[in-house]
Amino acid sequence: MKKYLSRLTAALLALVLLTAPASALSVSQALELLEDNFYNLQEQYAALEDVDMVDSITSFIWAQYCYNAALKVGNNVLSESLMDYLR
Repeated sequence: MKKYLSRLTAALLALVLLTAPASALSVSQALELLEDNFYNLQEQYAALEDVDMVDSITSFIWAQYCYNAALKVGNNVLSESLMDYLR
């Protein structure tokens, strides 16, 4: 990830320096713009990739509970039907 972001930063710096007129944008302004873009990209990446542990664990426990309940209901239905069939 860091390798990707450093390459992206270098590419953005080159783009900013090539496209902006020399008098309109100083190097410090370009670096400030790149830092802002870098932090915005990091926030967007974190929003996409990071996991909310509390929400994930709650969802997992709920899914496990529902799965166990479905198994229990299925077992009760199957055992009664099988016993009725054997009689």
